[in-house]
Amino acid sequence: RSKFKLFGDEFLSDPTALEQVHLAKMPVFQFRQFLKFVKGKTIATPYPILNLNLSAAEIATGQKLLDQVTKNSSKKTIAFFTYATGSKCYCSQWWDDLYEQVNPTLSEKYNLIEILPVENISMLNRKLPTFYSKDVREIAAVMNNCELLVAADSGMMHLGVAAPTKTIGLFKAGLVDKYRPYGEGNDMVFVQDDNASKVVEKLKEKLN
Repeated sequence: RSKFKLFGDEFLSDPTALEQVHLAKMPVFQFRQFLKFVKGKTIATPYPILNLNLSAAEIATGQKLLDQVTKNSSKKTIAFFTYATGSKCYCSQWWDDLYEQVNPTLSEKYNLIEILPVENISMLNRKLPTFYSKDVREIAAVMNNCELLVAADSGMMHLGVAAPTKTIGLFKAGLVDKYRPYGEGNDMVFVQDDNASKVVEKLKEKLN
């Protein structure tokens, strides 16, 4: 019985415009266009970030959990989420190569940890201290206390964005403009199974 109905694609006209393509922006763009159409109301404020709005208590708990994993609260932490489904997953050898390239230099200044998926699988074969939980907000609280998250293309990558923490997403292919980590400070890398050097370069860029 609604006077007005919005079905979800009425205002999508430009496949090159990120606000009409990325899944974090597109619904907001649609609703803003809808308000302009039916109310004559224009909203020009920046698009909001993804944010779970963790409470202060949740963030404090995340810090305690992170300290238990790193056993060194004096250094900032870089987290890796190494698992993904299907063809998006990088093999253990690829992660081993990345580990060998970043561990000698980064571990001097940062704690390095691996966040495990619900399947409790480590593509790094547990070379790094690991954090495991089935509580999504608890995982986000740990991510929130990290300086940076490096994640294969996955829901956990987007969870890092919404924690929020600075996130680098790893993509082999696919609709990157639609799924890449959203928001200022976040980034992505096109990287294949045979070469991890691009990730090393992006890490250096973000940490500097």
